Amino acid sequence: MMTRTFSFLCALLIGLAALPAQTGEWEIFRSPEQVNDYLDMGDYFWLATNNGVSRLQKDDLSSEFWSIENSDLPSGHIQSIAVDQAGTAWIGTYDVEIARWTGDDWEQIALPEELKSDNAQNRLYFLEFDQEDRLWVGTHTGLHRFDGLEWTTWNQSTTGEFIGDVWAIAFGPDGKVYFNSFFIYELDGDQLTDLSQNDFHLLSYGEAYLTMQDNNLWFASPANSLARYSEGEWTIFPLFDSEYWPEVMPSEIRSVAMSPQGEVVVNADPGGLFRLQDNAWMPANDEQSELAELSMEHYFFDAAERAWAFFGTQVSRQDDAELLVAPIAELSIRHNSVRQVVQGGDGSIFTLSGNKLVDRYHDGQWEPFWTPADTLSTFSNIQEIEVDPEGHLWITSFAGLFRWDGSAWEQISSGNSDYPFTFAYRLEFGSNGQIWASTNNSVAWFDGQHWTAYTPANSILTDNSFKDMVVDHNGVLWLTNYQRELFRFENGNWQLFTPANSIIPDDYWSGDLEVGPDNRLWISLGYNGLLTIDGADWSIIPIEAIPFDGDLTNAYIYSLHIDDQGLIYLVRNPGLTVWDGAGEWMQFDSENSPLGSYVYSMLSDEEENLWMATNNGLLKYTDVTTTDLVEIDQPASVHLRAFPNPAIDQLTVQWDRPTAAEGTLQIIDGRGRLLQTKAVPAGTQTQQLSVGQFPAGIYYLRWIDGRRQEMWKWVKG
Repeated sequence: MMTRTFSFLCALLIGLAALPAQTGEWEIFRSPEQVNDYLDMGDYFWLATNNGVSRLQKDDLSSEFWSIENSDLPSGHIQSIAVDQAGTAWIGTYDVEIARWTGDDWEQIALPEELKSDNAQNRLYFLEFDQEDRLWVGTHTGLHRFDGLEWTTWNQSTTGEFIGDVWAIAFGPDGKVYFNSFFIYELDGDQLTDLSQNDFHLLSYGEAYLTMQDNNLWFASPANSLARYSEGEWTIFPLFDSEYWPEVMPSEIRSVAMSPQGEVVVNADPGGLFRLQDNAWMPANDEQSELAELSMEHYFFDAAERAWAFFGTQVSRQDDAELLVAPIAELSIRHNSVRQVVQGGDGSIFTLSGNKLVDRYHDGQWEPFWTPADTLSTFSNIQEIEVDPEGHLWITSFAGLFRWDGSAWEQISSGNSDYPFTFAYRLEFGSNGQIWASTNNSVAWFDGQHWTAYTPANSILTDNSFKDMVVDHNGVLWLTNYQRELFRFENGNWQLFTPANSIIPDDYWSGDLEVGPDNRLWISLGYNGLLTIDGADWSIIPIEAIPFDGDLTNAYIYSLHIDDQGLIYLVRNPGLTVWDGAGEWMQFDSENSPLGSYVYSMLSDEEENLWMATNNGLLKYTDVTTTDLVEIDQPASVHLRAFPNPAIDQLTVQWDRPTAAEGTLQIIDGRGRLLQTKAVPAGTQTQQLSVGQFPAGIYYLRWIDGRRQEMWKWVKG
């Protein structure tokens, strides 16, 4: 009878070298992404964005931009911007840092401990100056005021009121201050009053909106209502109520503005702009004009009675007769959460962002790349982008598959072909024109002429959702799901591997798949390390045997990438470990690279540059070579075998040389239960085990010596 060897490769590494210095160069592609706050300075705007500060000129819509890469800004996510009575701009970052503009750069301001905390994520929501030039700051620790000499704090510990995160502030003409936490409060000198009156329409469970317009206070909660406070009374307009929103019922109020005609205009999503008529909010079509289809973050009128809107990475100016649109800053991608990066046949780089936008980098320039999925639904439905062996770009979506031939999109769906599903999640390409497309738990195969579907109803596939899919160099399909099941499909035959019939661990399964240039399959196992499959040889490399410069509690392997040199890139959080699979490695983290966020996917381009799609932009690392790696020491491997196989009464275990340390032999049944344990002293080369008491079946022999684990499959006759 033939047997398969299952061995645990690699020992615990000893003598790790110091973290190597990287010799390559980094290039960073980010964008403003969205405007969080703005200041109208007459001739120009100051804009606080998700990636820095923009100074936007009103006349020609040109801009200057400051980010952490080209200035002394303390961090990239600028949440709020304000101006003092001297005309100096101040910014507040989301992670509670404050800086002011010196005329040349940004100078960070020292802050007291009250504005931050050690046991929570620090968050700043706004900073504002009042008529007395006092600075007000809202954070997750309450409301704070600086009068030039000392700070004063309003929170639950100082007032006894339910004040935690303070999300918004507004100043009344009579010197009163209004701010919003879970409740809405009025601060009149030292007198604090709760204005919410236990009305659920006036409560906030997340970031809310406050503004003062025409001496009236306007409040918008994240989901419940729009409300106006005037002369001590509230008027409430509940969202999702057709009495107040008869044509379009919005789910969110973005901003409130006063039109040149003295009417309040509300910017809502969905629906755009609304104006109050007879106690109902009606679409403001005359103000809306060409802005009707935009999802705007801010909408307002300036002193020249021109309408302005900020949306995504762009700004629009609505004059009487024309709408001008321009970028907030001349940067690159449109969204900083980049989920995927691929390379087209002409060398172009394509990115898929978290909001399902596709951007293209060609001849050194970025441009938006139109996709047909943009027009199919108001819900963003692109799931994945891929490039086939001929260099054509594909997308998977809720409307099926789409292929770009260089000039137009071709749709492949159940409506115009024999594609068997209505949608597609994942896509892989095999040899000879084969295509694999998956849904959540089914997969379709295209042989060049027709599609064939495999589902839980007609195959061994289960109802569990797929995690990853890959086709190796021999055209074999591999699938993993979220329940630690591994499927293999070759020549019409399916195989299923689980913790019960293989060495797949039964805990901390990650399940990301990659195929190396030598056709070896690699699977990430989370805290269990890596599983590799080379033909019939299955091996597990334990997490302790994989280099990592940090606490092993953060060594979890989420996913991996393998380039054409065979270098293995392991995604951890934080950090990225680059390993040659043997004795050399290097590591990227926030200390030696701009990599301070999670890596979603990677691409090794045709020039051997490494592109990293992260949740904080797209990174490019040049000159990735094996010469960058630092050597580490590994002990020599010691391998075992067991015979006879099948065994009746006695099983002989033999090592290729005497064991270097004391260890343990274990016998495990096919269901993973430990049946027998035997201590083995150092210097042993042969050991006898009695197995006559076990029923006939498949068993595993596992050897553990503190430095390695190896496993051998055997049969009890």
